Amino acid sequence: MVAATSLQYAEDWRTTLTGLAGSATRWLFVTRLSVVRQVPSFVVVQRPYAYGYQTEYLSWVLNRDELLAHASAAGLTLEREFIAGAPTVYAGGPEPSETAGFLFKRTG
Repeated sequence: MVAATSLQYAEDWRTTLTGLAGSATRWLFVTRLSVVRQVPSFVVVQRPYAYGYQTEYLSWVLNRDELLAHASAAGLTLEREFIAGAPTVYAGGPEPSETAGFLFKRTG
C-alpha cells in the first residue's frame, strides 16, 4: 500500500496511519511527508497561490520520532527511510522540515 503526499493532510494523522497499517497486507510506503527531528509535530497553513490555486489548507509537519512510535504501536516496523526532497523552511516555523519517505513492514 502507498500513501504519497497525503498523510499530512489528515486532521487526525494517527487514526489515519492506524487505518493504513490495518489495511496493508505486508508493506506500507508513506512518502512525500514533511518531518522534523527536534520539535513536536506542528501544523502549517499552505497557500499555493503561485501554482494557480486560490485556497489555503492546513498540513501537519510530523516529528519523526512521534511518527515512528505511532507506526510501531500500529503494528509496523520501519524497514527503510528515504530522503524525498529538499528541506522546507516555514515562515515563523520552529524548525525546517525534511521531505521523507518511510517503508514499513506490517508485523501485527
